[in-house]
Amino acid sequence: MSLKGLPRMSGNRGIAITIGNPTQLNFLKASITMLRKYGCNLPVEVWSFDHELKSVHRLQVMRLSQPNAPVTLRVADDSFNFLPLSRGSGGGFHAKVSAVINSGFEDLIFMDNDVFALQNPEYLFDTPQYKENGALFWPDYWKTPAFSPVWRWMGHPCVDEWEQESGIIVINKRKSWRAILLLWFINRNDHMRNWHARFMLGDKDLFRFSWRAAGLPTYFIHHWVTPGGFMVPQKTDGTGEIKFCGISMLQHDPNGKILFAHTNLIKRMNKRKFNATYTPFQFMKKYVPLNIYVPPGAVKYAWAETRGAKARFSYIGGYRCLVIEEGKREGVERKAQYIPFKQVSPVFQEDIYNELLAEWIVKDIAEHQTEQKKAHERQEELERRRRRKMEQYNEQLRKVAEEARRKYELEQSIPKEQIDDSDDANDLPQKDNSEGNGNKEKLSDNKNNNADEIANGKNKDENNNSHEGEKNQIINAGENRINEQKNEGQQNQLRLNEDNSADNSEANRNENQEDENRNQENEGDDVQHDNEGDDKVEPDSENPGGDGNNIADEDR
Repeated sequence: MSLKGLPRMSGNRGIAITIGNPTQLNFLKASITMLRKYGCNLPVEVWSFDHELKSVHRLQVMRLSQPNAPVTLRVADDSFNFLPLSRGSGGGFHAKVSAVINSGFEDLIFMDNDVFALQNPEYLFDTPQYKENGALFWPDYWKTPAFSPVWRWMGHPCVDEWEQESGIIVINKRKSWRAILLLWFINRNDHMRNWHARFMLGDKDLFRFSWRAAGLPTYFIHHWVTPGGFMVPQKTDGTGEIKFCGISMLQHDPNGKILFAHTNLIKRMNKRKFNATYTPFQFMKKYVPLNIYVPPGAVKYAWAETRGAKARFSYIGGYRCLVIEEGKREGVERKAQYIPFKQVSPVFQEDIYNELLAEWIVKDIAEHQTEQKKAHERQEELERRRRRKMEQYNEQLRKVAEEARRKYELEQSIPKEQIDDSDDANDLPQKDNSEGNGNKEKLSDNKNNNADEIANGKNKDENNNSHEGEKNQIINAGENRINEQKNEGQQNQLRLNEDNSADNSEANRNENQEDENRNQENEGDDVQHDNEGDDKVEPDSENPGGDGNNIADEDR
C-alpha cells in the first residue's frame, strides 16, 4: 500500500480531494482554507488526470501547502501509481477511484471539491461506527428502483434503501481492500465505465454496490440528508410567494450533528444577487421527527426519520432548487420546519461568503457587465447594419422611381410628335383628281374628314388618358415603395390621393363620352342634311352603291 514513486506523507490519516478543471480551483481553495481554519491539519492530496491542469494552476494548488499541513498534487494516470487509471472518455468521475486506491493514507476521508466541513472532521476516525465497520457512507435523496440492472449485475436482490451520496466517504483501506480492488476492476477501462454509466450516475453508487458484492460491512449514516438554502420570491421578477430554495446537501455525523455541506447546486446559480447579508446559506429545511418506535436490530434504512420522505427538483425564482415535500406518504404525515443556519454553525455562513462567494460574486458581476456591454455593442452593430440596409433600399427605390419618370418622359415625347405630324398632314388641302364625282365626292370627303377628326380626337383622348394612367401607375408604384416605411397617416393620405385621381379620371372619361355622343349626334344631323341635298344626284357609274353606303357603314 506504499505510495510508489513518491515519498510517504507523514501519518496514516489524510484527506483526498479531486479536481477536474481550473474552474473548480475556487472551491478547492475555499475548502482547504476552511479546514485549516477549523483546526484540521491533516495532509491533503489533490487528484486530477494529467493535462487537466496547466502549470499555472498546479502552482496555485501547491501554494495551499503549509509546513504543518501539507498539500500535494497527484495525477490519477501516473504510471508509478499502485493501480493507474487512464482518463479515457466520459466525465472523468473515476479519478475518485484512483484517489481512493493510490492515496498514501490508510485512513482516508474523501471529499468532492465542493464539499465544505462545518467543523474539523478528523474525529470521524475515532467513532465506534467507523472502527467497527471500516467505512462510513452517506445517503442521497433517492432510491434505486427494483427494475435497475445493477441488482442483477451485482448478484444481489433489490433492497429498499437510500442511494449513496459519494461526495463524502471515510474508508479504512486495510479493512476495505477487497471492495476497493473490485471498485478498480469495474472502472478499469472505457468499456466498463460506459456500460454501467447507462443505468448509474457516474461513480455515485459504485462504492455501495462494490462493498455489498464483496460482502464487507459499511455504516450508512442513519440521518437523512437535509437541504440547506435560502428564501427567494417564486417569480424571477422578485414577486410572488416567498419559498425555500435548497442548493446544498447537509450531511450529519453518526450522532446526528450536521458536519458537511455539499454545495453541488451553487455552481450553476446566478451569484450576483448575493451579498454579505444575503447569502445562499440562510436556512435548512428539515422534517419534523416522527414518534415511531424502531425495534433493535431493525433493517437498515427503516428509520423513523426517513419514512415518507420525498425530495424533488424545482425551479423557483429562476434558480434550480431541491425541496423536500410535505404531506402524507407511506402511512405517515410529514411536516417540515425551517431552522436558521446560524443555529447549525454560527461562523459557517460568514466563512463561506468570505472564502468562496465574495471573490466569485465580484467576478460574476464583472463578467455580467462585460457580457451586457458586448450584447449592447452587438445590438448597436445590428442597428447600424439595419439602417445601412434601409438607406441602400431607399436609394434603390429612388433610382427605380427616377428611372420610371425618365422612361415615362421619353415614351411620352414620341407619341406627341407623331400626333402633331398626323394633325399637320390632315390640315393640308386635298387635291381633287376626279372631276366626275362632283359634289358627291366633296360631300364624301367632308364626311370622311369629319369622321377622321372625331376618331382622331377620340384616339387622342384615349392616348392621353392611357399615357396619363401609365404615368400615374409608374409614379404611384415608385412612391408607394418609397413610402412603405412611413406612418399610417401618410399611407392614408396616399390612398386618398389615389381615390381623387381615380375620380378625376372617371370624370374625364365621362366628359369625353359626352363629347363623343354630341359629336355623333352632330355628325348624324350633317349626314342627314347631306343626304337630303344629294337625292337628285345620279349614282356614279363606277360606284353604283354611292357614298351613302359608306356613310351608313361609318355610322354603324
